[in-house]
Amino acid sequence: MNVELKKTLLRFASEIHVIKRQVESLNLPGLPKTYLDYFFVVSDEIKKLDTDINRIKINMEEITKQLLIVQSDLETLQEKTNDLKDSARLAERLLQYANRFREQYAEVDAAVKKAQSLFNDSYDYAASLETIATVLDKVEPGSYKKLEDGYYKQSENSRV
Repeated sequence: MNVELKKTLLRFASEIHVIKRQVESLNLPGLPKTYLDYFFVVSDEIKKLDTDINRIKINMEEITKQLLIVQSDLETLQEKTNDLKDSARLAERLLQYANRFREQYAEVDAAVKKAQSLFNDSYDYAASLETIATVLDKVEPGSYKKLEDGYYKQSENSRV
């Protein structure tokens, strides 16, 4: 069997393992069903590719198609993982920041409760972020952008 195929398969398996670890390290209360579904589709594609590569007789044209699909889907999964991480981390930051306005503004208190529910119960981190960012920008214009810029600057520095 082609050594390059084996190497590629091992790289795919390693990449999905790293993605799984990234998500686990976030310590989120749960994951959106759509994210989990996509993760398991990619995982199953890798398992199928492994099975097909290890057959006695393989169809190289089919294997090549599968390799391209898995590579593309892994890239998409990494993007979805980054989006999930960024939404969750930013939502957490904004919720903490919003706490200073809860007593002053009833709308902030209501938005915090809704955002916390979206975060903790629905695992909809993007909607949680949008909910809290919208109300914060009403009570303190520019606050979301300032916190977002700080987050991405810190993320960038921690990757270097």
